[in-house]
Amino acid sequence: MRASCLRCGTAADSAFAEKAERSLFLAALVTQMDDFREQMESDWAAFSDELHHRILPALHATDDVSIDVAALQKMADDVREQCLAWPGPVQAEFEMVAARVAAAAAVTALPKRWREKQDLLNHFRQLKRKLRRNGAVERDVSLASVPGDSSPGFMEVALFFCTLRAPSGRRTPADFFGTARAPAPSEGLVRVSLPDFDGVASNGPELPFGWTHHRKRATGNTSKSLEISSCIVLDIEHFVHHVVAGREPGSRETTVFVHGFNSTFANSALKMALYAYKLRENPIVLFSWPSFQSVDQYGGDEAHAMWAVSHFVAFMKRLLTSYRLEKVHVLARSMGSRVALYGLARLIGWKAPKGAARLGQLVLAAPDFDTGEFFDLQAELSQVVERITVYCSANDQALHLSARVHGGLPRLGNFSTRGLHSASRHVPLADNVDVIDATGFDKSVIGHTYVFTHTGVVEDVCAVLRGAAAASRRAALRPERFEDAFRYWRFVGGAERPAKAEQENVESELCEENAT
Repeated sequence: MRASCLRCGTAADSAFAEKAERSLFLAALVTQMDDFREQMESDWAAFSDELHHRILPALHATDDVSIDVAALQKMADDVREQCLAWPGPVQAEFEMVAARVAAAAAVTALPKRWREKQDLLNHFRQLKRKLRRNGAVERDVSLASVPGDSSPGFMEVALFFCTLRAPSGRRTPADFFGTARAPAPSEGLVRVSLPDFDGVASNGPELPFGWTHHRKRATGNTSKSLEISSCIVLDIEHFVHHVVAGREPGSRETTVFVHGFNSTFANSALKMALYAYKLRENPIVLFSWPSFQSVDQYGGDEAHAMWAVSHFVAFMKRLLTSYRLEKVHVLARSMGSRVALYGLARLIGWKAPKGAARLGQLVLAAPDFDTGEFFDLQAELSQVVERITVYCSANDQALHLSARVHGGLPRLGNFSTRGLHSASRHVPLADNVDVIDATGFDKSVIGHTYVFTHTGVVEDVCAVLRGAAAASRRAALRPERFEDAFRYWRFVGGAERPAKAEQENVESELCEENAT
C-alpha cells in the first residue's frame, strides 16, 4: 500500500499516511458492508468467508504480545487487496472507496498516543461483528468479554462538521483546525471516544452508522475522559454520502450545533459527543466558526461570528436542499446564538425548492444575545421554526460580564424576570417560544456550561431535539409567572447534582470556558 502526504513529502509523513490509510479503509469496509453485500448478491458468501479466514489470527489474539503489528499490517493490506481484486460490479465501488480513503488519509489527524496495533485489532474485531450480523460467520468465543473485565468499554461516536477555520498545520485531531479564517469551508468527520456508561453496545439495537465499540482505545487511555479519536476532511460528495448514510432507518432529521466564544474546534466536538451519544437517532453536524480562543479577544470573536453568518446561511440552505432530509434542528450556544439567529433570520423570506427539508427545533443555550433584539426577532422567526427553546440562568457570570461590555443591556441567557418581563411588554412572546430557567444547575464559578454538565438539562435538551411536546407537557418542568404576565418554566426538583457517573465522564474533559 502506498500513500503520499498532500501537505509535505517527508518519509515520516508518508509512513503516517500509510497507517491512516489502512485504518480508514477497514473503517470504510465496516460502515459500508451492507451496501457491498447487496451488490455482491450470490458472491457474498464466498467473499465474506475468505475475509473471515484472513482476519482469524487477529480475532484469536488474546493479549498485546500474541500478535505483532507487522502481522496486522499485512493482514490489513491483504484485506484491501482482496476487495480490490474481487471480480464483478462491486470492484468499481471498492476502487472508489480506496481512492477516497487515500485522499482522506493525507489530511487525517490522529492523537499523539494513537497506536496502530490496537487500532487495527479494534477494526478487525468490529469487522467480525459486522460479518456475524450479516450471517457470514457463527458467533465464537474470540469476541466474548474477557473474564473478570466488567468495564463497559468505549463508544466511538461520529460527528460531521463544517468549519470556517483554516487548518493549523498540525496533525493531531485536537489541534487540526486553528484560529484563522479559511478561504473556503472544510467538511468532514470527527470521531470522539467516550465510556459506554449507558451500555449502548450491550443493551441497544445495532449501532448508528459510523459508530464503533471497543474494549480498549487505540491510544491506550483507560480513563473516563472523552478524547478525539480522529479528524478526517472529506470532499463534498463523500461528505453528503456519509450524512445521508448516517441517519437511522426511517429517520430524516439532523441537528446542527453552533459553538460560542473562546471555543476550540476540539472542545466543541467533545461537548457535542455527549449529545450524539444520548440522541443516537439522528446525526450531529458541528458548524465551527473561527475563534481567537482567548478571553482577551471578545471583540475579535464578535467580528468572526458576524463574518460567519453568511456562510452559515449558505450551509443551511445546502443542508435543507441537498441531503434528502425532512427536518433540520439547530442548537446554538452563547455567542453562537448570534450566528444562528441572524442566519435563520435571513431564511425568513427564502423560497425553498420543492422537497426541501424544513426547520425544526431551535435551541438557544445560555445565549449571548441582546434580549430586546431577540423579542423583536422572535415574532417572525417563530413562524419558520417549529419551536424556540431558551435555556438561561441568573448565575451566569459570563453573561453578566457580556452585559457590562454591552452598556448594561441584558443578555437573553442571563435570566431576569424583570428584564424579560419588560421586553415582553413591548413584544409578547410567541406561543411556540419557551423560556426555561436553569438557575443553580451549574455549580462552577462561571456558571455557563450547565447545558453540557448537568444531566437534567442535557436530558431536557435531548427531549426537545427529539421533537418532544412543548414545555407545558414535559414532566421535568413546572410553569412560573411573573406579575401574572410573563410566563417561563423551571425544572421540577430544583438544582440537584448530576448523576455521578456522567458528571465524572463529562466534567473530567469539558474544560470551563472563562467567558461566554
